[in-house]
Amino acid sequence: MKTFKATSKGCFALAAAALLGHSASGNAEGWISKTQPDAPGAELCSELLKRLNTLSEKCAADAIESYPGFREPPWETLNAGEHLDLIARLLLSVGKGPAAAWQASAEQLAYKRRGAQDFAARGGLLRVWRSHVFSDLGDSHERPASPGPQVLVQLIWGSGESGRLKDCPGHSTDGWVRQTFLVKPDMSGPDPDLGVGKAYALLTHQPMLFRSQVVFIGTQDVFQDVPGLGLTGGFSAFQHAAAKH
Repeated sequence: MKTFKATSKGCFALAAAALLGHSASGNAEGWISKTQPDAPGAELCSELLKRLNTLSEKCAADAIESYPGFREPPWETLNAGEHLDLIARLLLSVGKGPAAAWQASAEQLAYKRRGAQDFAARGGLLRVWRSHVFSDLGDSHERPASPGPQVLVQLIWGSGESGRLKDCPGHSTDGWVRQTFLVKPDMSGPDPDLGVGKAYALLTHQPMLFRSQVVFIGTQDVFQDVPGLGLTGGFSAFQHAAAKH
């Protein structure tokens, strides 16, 4: 059984909390969460929990991403066909971490470049957004980030139709896949200074704006980078009470 430890520094959820002797908020038949009232993001956690319990379990990701308080960053769409080397290196980093993209052989890079060409030919989207997102690039707060904007790149692909669930309000079930990366300022490839853990968290979560702050939303969780605390400084996770473990 997977659980999330609650601390005074973050807003966490605990699966089947009542079974473990903890008090939990939420519907016993729906989504449950354990929230520290004084934690960063506690109010947001409470609002998301209410929203989750108004929709079916299959709409979890859509319920979170379509929360009215969230808005998309001001992404700039680029011509994917003009950035094939960048896309190839991003594809090389998936599942292996940013540094792997710079350790690949010429043959591996050429193979992924063909994948990048296919991505562009099939209408894949390449978007960029410049903002200061991470206070520290390491997974254990050992690489303080330089001041100034960082460069986030997002790859989007899919049919846009096949996976749609009719009663869900967002776009997570509409067949599109979104992956986000932190890249070098010259956009030549992923930033090798970003820790593998943070790179994976970014890959599997969408950056959104909430009251002028950057948050990252997943299928059943939300986190933000808090200076001095890292990604665990403001964290909301939810699990359905009926989930099997």
